[in-house]
Amino acid sequence: MTRAILSDNPRMVAHDLSGVGKISRAEVGLLSDKLNALGKYQGLKLLAYNATKNEFAYQANFTKGETRIVVRLDRQDRLSAYRVF
Repeated sequence: MTRAILSDNPRMVAHDLSGVGKISRAEVGLLSDKLNALGKYQGLKLLAYNATKNEFAYQANFTKGETRIVVRLDRQDRLSAYRVF
């Protein structure tokens, strides 16, 4: 998902979030711009897991900084939320 956003690929993002609803090109573009401003993507580090919410918090590392990403899975373990802070 992070790589799809970095490459500004709304089709792949929509595929990954297929159970969530419609994802606009503008939304993907805004996230892509935000992440790309941090430089080259260098990977994720798991920070926390909330079993009650089936939610994972990650630190996304880039050459110019980092950001926090929170991912939630539904009951079928499909991606249901992706938030960048």
